[in-house]
Amino acid sequence: MDKNFVFPSCLYALIDPILSTNFLSICLEAYLNDDCEPDKDHYLTTFLADDEIIKRFPPTKVVVGSLDPLRDMSYRFVQKMVENNANVKLVEFTDFPHGFLSY
Repeated sequence: MDKNFVFPSCLYALIDPILSTNFLSICLEAYLNDDCEPDKDHYLTTFLADDEIIKRFPPTKVVVGSLDPLRDMSYRFVQKMVENNANVKLVEFTDFPHGFLSY
């Protein structure tokens, strides 16, 4: 993956109880096929979606924990939605890891 797609919050994977570095690697290997280019695939990296796709999104709420390794990617996605005048709301829960809503 391109170094431009590595964010500071990715370091939380080193201590995240749910989305650890090892588990994240396993998930990526299971999801990606040989033809996938993660730095171009908007299904994997949502903020890469074309503006026309973003503009068609329904009202969206993005919920993220402040300790989530994917937090910064979520911020980028929300930023792209705001830039496209999409109806979006970001809710961040302080000191919570990835997947906290499941527990």
